[in-house]
Amino acid sequence: TNLHAHGCQNDIHHKVLHSLGACSLTDLPVIVKFLLGSLSDSTKDQTQKVLVTMRDQLSEVLDPGQESARCLTSEWSAEKAQTSSPAASSMENFADWGTLLLDALKFCFRKDKKLMSTFLVLLRSMENHTLFDMWVLVLLHSLALGPQRKRVETLFRTKVAAGSISSDLLRRAVLYKQRVLEQFFPSLLALYQQLMTPLPLGTGSAPSSVGVFDSSSRVQLSARSFASAMFRGFSSVYHRQELLGCIIAFIGSPNALESSCALATLLQLAACQTNALLRFATLMQGLLDYLEELPFHQVKDLYSILCFVAFGKPWVLLPRNSGPPQEGASSSSSGGSSSCSSAAAAAASSSSSTGSPSLIPLQGNAGLRDEYLILVRKQLSHPIPKYKMMGILALKSIVAHLACSSSPALFGFSENGDGVGVMGECPHLDKEGFNLIFTLFDLAFDSCSKHEIVMASLV
Repeated sequence: TNLHAHGCQNDIHHKVLHSLGACSLTDLPVIVKFLLGSLSDSTKDQTQKVLVTMRDQLSEVLDPGQESARCLTSEWSAEKAQTSSPAASSMENFADWGTLLLDALKFCFRKDKKLMSTFLVLLRSMENHTLFDMWVLVLLHSLALGPQRKRVETLFRTKVAAGSISSDLLRRAVLYKQRVLEQFFPSLLALYQQLMTPLPLGTGSAPSSVGVFDSSSRVQLSARSFASAMFRGFSSVYHRQELLGCIIAFIGSPNALESSCALATLLQLAACQTNALLRFATLMQGLLDYLEELPFHQVKDLYSILCFVAFGKPWVLLPRNSGPPQEGASSSSSGGSSSCSSAAAAAASSSSSTGSPSLIPLQGNAGLRDEYLILVRKQLSHPIPKYKMMGILALKSIVAHLACSSSPALFGFSENGDGVGVMGECPHLDKEGFNLIFTLFDLAFDSCSKHEIVMASLV
């Protein structure tokens, strides 16, 4: 068929576009490549019309929250179940199909650079964005060079600031079949850095109402959500190490807003992904290098982060007749250790034998814990009040962390059989733990008793 014949091209585009929603997922990459490849001689209006319609159709297929996506996925799974050919097994999951779709888009964008500019213009004019839009933005960023890449980054940040790209969309773009975007991890990291960098008013890249990067900024909250989703979605050591290194670099930034957002992000990861951070204890130890430059309220957050990695996640409540949690086992294999491991095992065996619930502490990293305690002792013994204050903050963070570990009531657990309620009865804060706290308190009182302001901060 001659696609350039009068009226023929428009008719074919119309028929193909309206068949996208009904075709097999395995055929979509081929159809997308055909559509984009046939736009080389089309007018600007025809190209935009095809791209908009294709975007709408693919957005319905990609978005797992829509009923049409579930129907298509169910039909595709049923179709695959009837065949056992090598071709069908190679397309066993959605990630393979998504990767082929992005490969088709990448091929067409490289072949026709005008398509990249046209797609960027269309995305700029849209308000409610979808998962497909997010994927295209990441793809455009990976392919663009120089000023065009900067335009992609600016567009991304502007859309996040305006709420067109929500935190939920950022999470789903990474967590929902994250293998599709694995090859674009450098671009995802660059887009995260773009969110973390505050823009002054008057730059023209964002509305004035969202130009300020304050504590309640939508951009800041989206950056935290984006980083958390990337850490959870990309489980390899390389990806997580690169992400943590990027976050820690922002903690050392002279801009207080950047460092505050980075600390809040890392604190969220430390609280929710404690055991995953244990294998990066050496990297986390580098946080100690930033203590000199941070104000006291940020030092407190940094100490809270270190407590999670050094002493472990406080508690998990086991159901009746269950063994130790798998998370604790994984932390042990990654090099973490704790003085309460024997007590935890005893509590777990007691739980399984008696049928009553038990609270099992998770293990922290012994090396980081030793370095942390050495630093605390040095700070408390330092003659300069500033460092004594920092030592007091560290002491309070340790006590608060261990107190949460030892008081399940702070987590909403009751004392009537649903958990342990008395501090002295908890296996986590054993004799060694009590001795540690008493030793630090004795050192604090001996070293800081002549400094009234420092002692006042201990209360």
